[in-house]
Amino acid sequence: MSAPLLSLALLLVPGGLEATQPACPGFGAAPVMDGGIAPAAGHWGPADAFAVLMDHQTRRVQDQAFPPERLSVSGRPVEVRGFIERGSAEGGQATVLLLSPAHEGFCVLSSWQTPVGTPFARLSLVSAWQSRDGHQALVLLEATGDRTSVAASASPPAFLSVVFATDGTRVRRVLERDVGGLAFDPQPGTPVLLGAGEPLYLDDMGLFRPRPGAQSATTVSVVCPKTRNARLDITNPESQGPDLRLDTWLPGDEVGRLYERWGRDDRARVAFRHLVRRGVDEVEVVGIQGDAASIVFLSRAPKGFCVRNAWYEPWGGNGVALGRPSWWPSPDGRRVVLLVGLALNFHHGVDPDDPREEAGEVALTLDGVIVRDATTQERELARAGQRP
Repeated sequence: MSAPLLSLALLLVPGGLEATQPACPGFGAAPVMDGGIAPAAGHWGPADAFAVLMDHQTRRVQDQAFPPERLSVSGRPVEVRGFIERGSAEGGQATVLLLSPAHEGFCVLSSWQTPVGTPFARLSLVSAWQSRDGHQALVLLEATGDRTSVAASASPPAFLSVVFATDGTRVRRVLERDVGGLAFDPQPGTPVLLGAGEPLYLDDMGLFRPRPGAQSATTVSVVCPKTRNARLDITNPESQGPDLRLDTWLPGDEVGRLYERWGRDDRARVAFRHLVRRGVDEVEVVGIQGDAASIVFLSRAPKGFCVRNAWYEPWGGNGVALGRPSWWPSPDGRRVVLLVGLALNFHHGVDPDDPREEAGEVALTLDGVIVRDATTQERELARAGQRP
Protein backbone atom coordinates (compact mmCIF):
# COMPACT_ATOMS: atom_id res chain seq x y z
CA MET A 1 0.00 0.00 0.00
CA SER A 2 1.35 3.43 -0.95
CA ALA A 3 2.12 5.95 1.78
CA PRO A 4 -0.81 8.31 0.95
CA LEU A 5 -3.24 5.40 0.82
CA LEU A 6 -1.88 3.97 4.05
CA SER A 7 -2.10 7.34 5.81
CA LEU A 8 -5.72 7.90 4.96
CA ALA A 9 -6.64 4.29 5.52
CA LEU A 10 -5.33 4.67 9.08
CA LEU A 11 -7.22 7.92 9.39
CA LEU A 12 -10.46 6.08 8.67
CA VAL A 13 -9.87 3.35 11.25
CA PRO A 14 -11.56 4.26 14.55
CA GLY A 15 -8.77 5.35 16.88
CA GLY A 16 -6.12 4.75 14.20
CA LEU A 17 -4.47 8.16 14.46
CA GLU A 18 -6.18 9.71 17.45
CA ALA A 19 -3.18 9.13 19.68
CA THR A 20 -0.79 10.97 17.39
CA GLN A 21 -2.77 13.33 15.18
CA PRO A 22 -2.64 17.08 15.93
CA ALA A 23 -5.77 18.70 17.28
CA CYS A 24 -8.09 20.65 14.97
CA PRO A 25 -9.60 23.29 17.27
CA GLY A 26 -12.72 24.93 15.97
CA PHE A 27 -13.32 22.23 13.35
CA GLY A 28 -15.50 19.94 15.39
CA ALA A 29 -18.82 20.50 13.62
CA ALA A 30 -20.60 17.38 12.42
CA PRO A 31 -20.03 16.42 8.78
CA VAL A 32 -22.79 17.19 6.33
CA MET A 33 -23.27 13.46 5.90
CA ASP A 34 -21.20 11.06 8.03
CA GLY A 35 -20.46 7.41 7.49
CA GLY A 36 -19.01 5.38 4.63
CA ILE A 37 -15.40 6.16 3.78
CA ALA A 38 -15.56 9.91 4.42
CA PRO A 39 -13.43 11.15 7.34
CA ALA A 40 -15.51 13.09 9.84
CA ALA A 41 -15.12 16.77 10.61
CA GLY A 42 -12.31 17.56 13.02
CA HIS A 43 -9.98 14.81 11.80
CA TRP A 44 -6.43 15.70 10.76
CA GLY A 45 -4.38 14.04 8.03
CA PRO A 46 -0.89 14.63 6.65
CA ALA A 47 -0.52 16.69 3.49
CA ASP A 48 -0.18 13.67 1.19
CA ALA A 49 -2.99 11.68 2.76
CA PHE A 50 -5.85 13.06 0.69
CA ALA A 51 -4.80 11.82 -2.75
CA VAL A 52 -7.22 8.87 -2.49
CA LEU A 53 -9.83 7.64 0.00
CA MET A 54 -10.07 4.06 1.19
CA ASP A 55 -12.46 2.20 3.45
CA HIS A 56 -10.29 0.05 5.73
CA GLN A 57 -12.95 -2.62 6.19
CA THR A 58 -14.41 -3.02 2.67
CA ARG A 59 -11.23 -1.95 0.80
CA ARG A 60 -13.32 0.31 -1.42
CA VAL A 61 -11.16 3.03 -2.99
CA GLN A 62 -12.08 6.44 -4.33
CA ASP A 63 -9.81 8.42 -6.66
CA GLN A 64 -9.72 12.19 -7.07
CA ALA A 65 -12.50 13.33 -9.38
CA PHE A 66 -11.16 16.83 -10.18
CA PRO A 67 -8.10 18.97 -9.31
CA PRO A 68 -8.33 20.44 -5.79
CA GLU A 69 -9.95 23.90 -5.68
CA ARG A 70 -8.34 26.40 -3.29
CA LEU A 71 -10.38 29.30 -1.88
CA SER A 72 -9.58 32.01 0.66
CA VAL A 73 -12.46 32.63 3.07
CA SER A 74 -12.18 35.11 5.95
CA GLY A 75 -8.45 35.13 5.33
CA ARG A 76 -8.21 31.35 5.78
CA PRO A 77 -7.47 28.88 2.96
CA VAL A 78 -10.14 26.28 2.25
CA GLU A 79 -9.58 23.42 -0.18
CA VAL A 80 -12.36 21.48 -1.91
CA ARG A 81 -11.57 17.93 -2.99
CA GLY A 82 -13.82 15.41 -4.69
CA PHE A 83 -13.49 11.64 -5.06
CA ILE A 84 -15.29 9.01 -7.13
CA GLU A 85 -15.32 5.25 -6.50
CA ARG A 86 -13.16 3.16 -8.80
CA GLY A 87 -13.63 -0.37 -10.10
CA SER A 88 -17.01 -0.18 -11.87
CA ALA A 89 -17.93 1.14 -15.30
CA GLU A 90 -21.28 2.29 -13.92
CA GLY A 91 -19.59 4.22 -11.11
CA GLY A 92 -20.27 4.18 -7.40
CA GLN A 93 -20.29 6.49 -4.42
CA ALA A 94 -18.86 10.01 -4.59
CA THR A 95 -17.35 11.99 -1.71
CA VAL A 96 -16.64 15.69 -1.17
CA LEU A 97 -14.20 16.99 1.46
CA LEU A 98 -13.73 20.59 2.54
CA LEU A 99 -10.29 20.93 4.11
CA SER A 100 -8.29 23.57 5.92
CA PRO A 101 -4.46 23.43 5.94
CA ALA A 102 -3.11 22.90 9.47
CA HIS A 103 0.02 21.39 11.11
CA GLU A 104 1.65 20.57 7.73
CA GLY A 105 -1.47 18.66 6.79
CA PHE A 106 -5.21 19.24 6.61
CA CYS A 107 -8.10 19.43 9.06
CA VAL A 108 -11.44 18.21 7.71
CA LEU A 109 -14.01 21.00 7.91
CA SER A 110 -16.79 18.76 6.68
CA SER A 111 -17.54 15.81 4.42
CA TRP A 112 -20.42 14.69 2.24
CA GLN A 113 -21.23 11.55 0.29
CA THR A 114 -23.79 10.55 -2.31
CA PRO A 115 -26.43 8.05 -1.16
CA VAL A 116 -25.51 4.37 -1.08
CA GLY A 117 -27.09 2.42 -3.93
CA THR A 118 -27.12 5.18 -6.56
CA PRO A 119 -23.99 4.80 -8.74
CA PHE A 120 -22.31 7.94 -10.02
CA ALA A 121 -19.64 7.88 -12.71
CA ARG A 122 -18.46 11.50 -12.49
CA LEU A 123 -18.19 14.26 -9.88
CA SER A 124 -17.53 17.84 -11.03
CA LEU A 125 -16.95 21.12 -9.24
CA VAL A 126 -19.15 23.34 -11.40
CA SER A 127 -18.43 26.77 -9.94
CA ALA A 128 -17.56 28.72 -6.82
CA TRP A 129 -18.76 32.11 -5.58
CA GLN A 130 -17.35 34.42 -2.89
CA SER A 131 -18.90 37.41 -1.15
CA ARG A 132 -17.44 40.87 -1.69
CA ASP A 133 -16.09 41.02 1.85
CA GLY A 134 -14.49 37.59 1.46
CA HIS A 135 -16.21 36.18 4.54
CA GLN A 136 -18.39 33.64 2.75
CA ALA A 137 -17.89 31.19 -0.11
CA LEU A 138 -20.28 28.90 -1.95
CA VAL A 139 -19.30 25.86 -3.99
CA LEU A 140 -21.55 23.97 -6.40
CA LEU A 141 -20.82 20.34 -7.26
CA GLU A 142 -22.61 17.96 -9.59
CA ALA A 143 -22.58 14.15 -9.52
CA THR A 144 -23.78 12.35 -12.64
CA GLY A 145 -24.46 8.76 -13.56
CA ASP A 146 -22.94 6.94 -16.51
CA ARG A 147 -23.76 8.86 -19.68
CA THR A 148 -21.84 6.88 -22.29
CA SER A 149 -23.95 3.72 -22.46
CA VAL A 150 -27.42 5.22 -22.10
CA ALA A 151 -29.56 4.48 -25.11
CA ALA A 152 -31.77 7.21 -26.52
CA SER A 153 -34.88 5.41 -25.27
CA ALA A 154 -33.52 4.57 -21.83
CA SER A 155 -34.14 6.50 -18.64
CA PRO A 156 -31.86 9.53 -18.19
CA PRO A 157 -28.79 9.05 -15.98
CA ALA A 158 -28.84 10.14 -12.35
CA PHE A 159 -28.00 13.74 -11.48
CA LEU A 160 -27.35 15.22 -8.04
CA SER A 161 -26.38 18.86 -7.45
CA VAL A 162 -25.26 20.14 -4.04
CA VAL A 163 -24.22 23.60 -2.77
CA PHE A 164 -22.08 24.15 0.33
CA ALA A 165 -21.54 27.44 2.16
CA THR A 166 -18.51 28.08 4.37
CA ASP A 167 -17.11 30.95 6.43
CA GLY A 168 -13.70 29.27 6.66
CA THR A 169 -14.37 27.22 9.80
CA ARG A 170 -17.95 25.93 9.40
CA VAL A 171 -19.74 24.32 6.46
CA ARG A 172 -23.46 24.23 5.71
CA ARG A 173 -25.31 22.44 2.94
CA VAL A 174 -27.67 25.05 1.49
CA LEU A 175 -29.08 23.13 -1.48
CA GLU A 176 -29.33 19.53 -2.70
CA ARG A 177 -31.43 18.52 -5.71
CA ASP A 178 -31.54 15.55 -8.06
CA VAL A 179 -31.10 17.70 -11.17
CA GLY A 180 -28.19 18.71 -13.36
CA GLY A 181 -27.24 21.83 -15.26
CA LEU A 182 -27.21 24.30 -12.35
CA ALA A 183 -24.62 27.10 -12.21
CA PHE A 184 -23.95 30.32 -10.32
CA ASP A 185 -24.37 33.59 -12.17
CA PRO A 186 -20.94 35.19 -11.54
CA GLN A 187 -22.29 38.74 -11.30
CA PRO A 188 -21.25 40.54 -8.09
CA GLY A 189 -23.65 41.05 -5.21
CA THR A 190 -26.20 38.50 -4.07
CA PRO A 191 -25.43 35.10 -5.62
CA VAL A 192 -27.96 33.76 -8.09
CA LEU A 193 -28.34 30.05 -8.81
CA LEU A 194 -29.73 29.40 -12.28
CA GLY A 195 -31.10 26.29 -13.91
CA ALA A 196 -33.79 25.28 -11.42
CA GLY A 197 -36.62 27.07 -13.22
CA GLU A 198 -37.16 30.30 -11.26
CA PRO A 199 -33.76 31.91 -10.44
CA LEU A 200 -32.84 31.22 -6.81
CA TYR A 201 -31.32 33.95 -4.61
CA LEU A 202 -29.50 33.48 -1.31
CA ASP A 203 -31.66 35.08 1.39
CA ASP A 204 -30.76 36.40 4.87
CA MET A 205 -31.35 32.94 6.34
CA GLY A 206 -28.70 31.44 4.07
CA LEU A 207 -31.19 29.52 1.92
CA PHE A 208 -31.74 29.63 -1.83
CA ARG A 209 -35.25 30.85 -2.63
CA PRO A 210 -37.07 32.55 -5.52
CA ARG A 211 -36.77 36.33 -5.68
CA PRO A 212 -38.85 38.03 -2.95
CA GLY A 213 -42.19 39.06 -4.32
CA ALA A 214 -41.98 36.73 -7.32
CA GLN A 215 -45.30 35.09 -8.08
CA SER A 216 -45.77 31.93 -10.06
CA ALA A 217 -48.19 32.05 -12.92
CA THR A 218 -51.48 30.29 -12.29
CA THR A 219 -51.97 29.28 -15.92
CA VAL A 220 -49.67 27.62 -18.40
CA SER A 221 -49.15 29.18 -21.82
CA VAL A 222 -47.15 27.38 -24.47
CA VAL A 223 -47.34 30.20 -27.03
CA CYS A 224 -44.29 32.46 -27.01
CA PRO A 225 -44.58 35.96 -28.47
CA LYS A 226 -42.65 36.33 -31.72
CA THR A 227 -39.42 38.29 -31.39
CA ARG A 228 -38.48 38.71 -35.09
CA ASN A 229 -35.27 36.87 -34.33
CA ALA A 230 -33.48 35.35 -37.31
CA ARG A 231 -31.68 32.07 -36.86
CA LEU A 232 -28.01 32.70 -36.25
CA ASP A 233 -25.91 32.30 -39.39
CA ILE A 234 -23.48 29.91 -37.72
CA THR A 235 -26.23 27.69 -36.33
CA ASN A 236 -26.63 24.33 -38.04
CA PRO A 237 -30.43 23.82 -38.15
CA GLU A 238 -30.17 20.20 -39.30
CA SER A 239 -28.04 19.23 -36.28
CA GLN A 240 -30.08 21.14 -33.72
CA GLY A 241 -32.79 19.45 -31.71
CA PRO A 242 -36.44 20.49 -32.11
CA ASP A 243 -36.59 21.94 -28.57
CA LEU A 244 -34.26 24.74 -29.67
CA ARG A 245 -36.44 26.17 -32.40
CA LEU A 246 -36.92 29.92 -32.16
CA ASP A 247 -39.69 31.14 -29.84
CA THR A 248 -40.35 27.61 -28.55
CA TRP A 249 -41.74 27.29 -25.02
CA LEU A 250 -39.86 25.04 -22.58
CA PRO A 251 -41.23 23.94 -19.19
CA GLY A 252 -39.08 25.20 -16.32
CA ASP A 253 -37.92 21.72 -15.36
CA GLU A 254 -36.65 21.08 -18.89
CA VAL A 255 -34.04 23.86 -18.84
CA GLY A 256 -31.34 21.63 -17.39
CA ARG A 257 -31.74 19.32 -20.41
CA LEU A 258 -31.33 21.87 -23.18
CA TYR A 259 -28.47 20.00 -24.78
CA GLU A 260 -29.89 17.44 -27.21
CA ARG A 261 -27.39 14.71 -26.21
CA TRP A 262 -27.35 15.55 -22.50
CA GLY A 263 -28.10 12.00 -21.37
CA ARG A 264 -25.56 10.24 -23.63
CA ASP A 265 -22.55 12.59 -23.71
CA ASP A 266 -20.31 12.18 -20.67
CA ARG A 267 -18.49 15.42 -21.58
CA ALA A 268 -21.69 17.47 -21.52
CA ARG A 269 -21.89 20.09 -18.78
CA VAL A 270 -23.03 23.66 -18.30
CA ALA A 271 -20.08 25.96 -18.98
CA PHE A 272 -21.78 29.14 -17.77
CA ARG A 273 -25.13 30.76 -16.96
CA HIS A 274 -25.77 34.49 -16.86
CA LEU A 275 -28.73 36.84 -16.41
CA VAL A 276 -28.78 39.89 -18.69
CA ARG A 277 -31.18 42.61 -17.59
CA ARG A 278 -32.19 45.55 -19.81
CA GLY A 279 -35.20 47.43 -18.46
CA VAL A 280 -38.09 45.00 -18.18
CA ASP A 281 -36.32 42.42 -20.33
CA GLU A 282 -34.49 39.61 -18.54
CA VAL A 283 -32.68 37.03 -20.64
CA GLU A 284 -30.87 33.99 -19.27
CA VAL A 285 -27.87 32.91 -21.35
CA VAL A 286 -26.76 29.28 -21.01
CA GLY A 287 -23.52 27.89 -22.45
CA ILE A 288 -23.27 24.09 -22.73
CA GLN A 289 -20.20 22.16 -23.87
CA GLY A 290 -19.47 18.53 -24.62
CA ASP A 291 -19.22 16.55 -27.84
CA ALA A 292 -20.81 19.64 -29.37
CA ALA A 293 -21.59 23.09 -27.90
CA SER A 294 -24.62 25.33 -27.55
CA ILE A 295 -25.29 28.87 -26.36
CA VAL A 296 -28.99 29.34 -25.69
CA PHE A 297 -30.86 32.59 -24.96
CA LEU A 298 -34.02 32.24 -22.85
CA SER A 299 -36.65 34.70 -21.64
CA ARG A 300 -39.06 33.93 -18.84
CA ALA A 301 -42.55 32.73 -19.67
CA PRO A 302 -45.37 31.29 -17.55
CA LYS A 303 -44.12 28.09 -15.91
CA GLY A 304 -41.04 28.00 -18.10
CA PHE A 305 -38.97 29.80 -20.71
CA CYS A 306 -39.10 30.88 -24.34
CA VAL A 307 -36.12 30.07 -26.57
CA ARG A 308 -35.15 33.37 -28.18
CA ASN A 309 -32.19 32.10 -30.14
CA ALA A 310 -29.51 29.44 -30.04
CA TRP A 311 -26.01 29.10 -31.41
CA TYR A 312 -24.83 25.56 -32.02
CA GLU A 313 -21.48 24.00 -32.94
CA PRO A 314 -21.88 20.32 -33.96
CA TRP A 315 -18.19 19.55 -33.63
CA GLY A 316 -17.26 16.08 -34.89
CA GLY A 317 -13.91 15.73 -33.16
CA ASN A 318 -13.05 14.96 -29.56
CA GLY A 319 -15.31 17.54 -27.94
CA VAL A 320 -15.57 21.31 -27.81
CA ALA A 321 -14.99 23.54 -24.76
CA LEU A 322 -16.34 27.05 -24.14
CA GLY A 323 -14.01 29.55 -22.50
CA ARG A 324 -14.86 32.10 -19.83
CA PRO A 325 -17.42 34.52 -21.29
CA SER A 326 -17.08 38.30 -21.23
CA TRP A 327 -19.93 40.78 -21.57
CA TRP A 328 -19.57 44.24 -23.13
CA PRO A 329 -22.47 46.71 -22.66
CA SER A 330 -22.80 49.36 -25.35
CA PRO A 331 -22.51 53.00 -24.18
CA ASP A 332 -26.20 53.62 -24.91
CA GLY A 333 -27.16 50.70 -22.66
CA ARG A 334 -29.25 49.01 -25.34
CA ARG A 335 -27.00 46.16 -26.37
CA VAL A 336 -24.77 43.57 -24.73
CA VAL A 337 -22.09 41.75 -26.71
CA LEU A 338 -21.06 38.27 -25.58
CA LEU A 339 -17.51 37.12 -26.37
CA VAL A 340 -16.54 33.54 -25.64
CA GLY A 341 -13.60 31.46 -26.83
CA LEU A 342 -13.80 27.96 -28.28
CA ALA A 343 -11.39 25.04 -28.08
CA LEU A 344 -12.16 22.38 -30.70
CA ASN A 345 -10.38 19.18 -29.68
CA PHE A 346 -9.21 16.58 -32.19
CA HIS A 347 -8.99 12.82 -31.82
CA HIS A 348 -5.32 12.98 -32.81
CA GLY A 349 -2.46 15.47 -32.81
CA VAL A 350 1.18 15.09 -31.87
CA ASP A 351 3.03 18.12 -33.30
CA PRO A 352 2.39 21.72 -34.51
CA ASP A 353 1.55 20.47 -38.01
CA ASP A 354 -0.99 18.06 -36.54
CA PRO A 355 -2.54 20.02 -33.64
CA ARG A 356 -4.53 18.60 -30.76
CA GLU A 357 -7.01 21.48 -30.79
CA GLU A 358 -8.11 24.50 -32.75
CA ALA A 359 -9.06 27.80 -31.13
CA GLY A 360 -12.02 29.96 -32.12
CA GLU A 361 -14.28 32.71 -30.86
CA VAL A 362 -17.99 33.44 -30.82
CA ALA A 363 -19.37 37.00 -30.71
CA LEU A 364 -23.14 37.44 -30.27
CA THR A 365 -25.14 40.60 -29.65
CA LEU A 366 -28.22 40.74 -27.42
CA ASP A 367 -30.51 43.74 -27.98
CA GLY A 368 -33.54 43.32 -25.71
CA VAL A 369 -34.75 39.89 -26.78
CA ILE A 370 -33.19 40.12 -30.25
CA VAL A 371 -30.11 37.93 -30.61
CA ARG A 372 -27.84 38.18 -33.66
CA ASP A 373 -24.24 37.75 -34.77
CA ALA A 374 -22.13 40.67 -33.59
CA THR A 375 -20.93 43.06 -36.27
CA THR A 376 -17.21 43.50 -36.90
CA GLN A 377 -17.33 46.87 -35.12
CA GLU A 378 -19.17 45.42 -32.10
CA ARG A 379 -16.69 42.56 -31.90
CA GLU A 380 -13.70 44.94 -31.90
CA LEU A 381 -15.29 47.28 -29.34
CA ALA A 382 -16.07 44.31 -27.12
CA ARG A 383 -12.51 43.02 -27.38
CA ALA A 384 -11.14 46.44 -26.44
CA GLY A 385 -13.49 46.93 -23.49
CA GLN A 386 -14.30 43.39 -22.45
CA ARG A 387 -14.85 42.66 -18.78
CA PRO A 388 -15.76 39.41 -17.00
